[in-house]
Amino acid sequence: MINQKYKTKTGFTLAEVLITLGIIGVVAAMTLPAVITNVQKKVAENQLKVFNSTINNAFRMAQVEHGGNFQDWIKSGSYSFADMKAWLEEYLFPYIKYQDVSDCQTEAVVGGINNVQQGICFHLVNGGLIWMHIDGNGGDLIYYVNGKMQPNPRNGFGFQFAKYSSDGNHSRKSLNFIEPYTFNWNGNKASLTGGGTWGCYKGCTNCAYCTKLIQLNNWEIPDDYPW
Repeated sequence: MINQKYKTKTGFTLAEVLITLGIIGVVAAMTLPAVITNVQKKVAENQLKVFNSTINNAFRMAQVEHGGNFQDWIKSGSYSFADMKAWLEEYLFPYIKYQDVSDCQTEAVVGGINNVQQGICFHLVNGGLIWMHIDGNGGDLIYYVNGKMQPNPRNGFGFQFAKYSSDGNHSRKSLNFIEPYTFNWNGNKASLTGGGTWGCYKGCTNCAYCTKLIQLNNWEIPDDYPW
């Protein structure tokens, strides 16, 4: 008689399968938020780079058309919605693709006081939303990467143009056409993350200096950024 040896095949028990799935679930729950956050940061970084390049190129084309110093395009006094729209139609709109211009306002916290600012909003073709305010002291601009006015350091990024400082000398801070918001910044990088109205820190309200922090990090969101 020939002896036959049989190999016993064993499988996972239901309990083992459940334990394995549980471990996978725990690991996924621990790592997935970090993955999502990294993706969100990369999207914001890419949109900021494209926006910065697009809008500055538009103003450079406007300068070729209109000549002179772009900082002199802004006149003294306050600007109504109609004034802002006319300014944009002359200096910016001919050189970018945009849609649905609207009258909009936003709140800026200055010295602990909420100030409502008249503004003008318009979407770019990539879905990003621009809020802009113009007056005799220059221009403020917030770029909302998700297309909605949600003022937080993940979505709203502050810029300025032809901006005066308030040091009494009226020396203009804007070196480029559009640049990250640095109004009244003392040039010390550490002060960008300090407290106050414009500082970029966890729980900040205005957070206007956050864009400058990203620019100084080669347009990449720093590890200590208040995301």
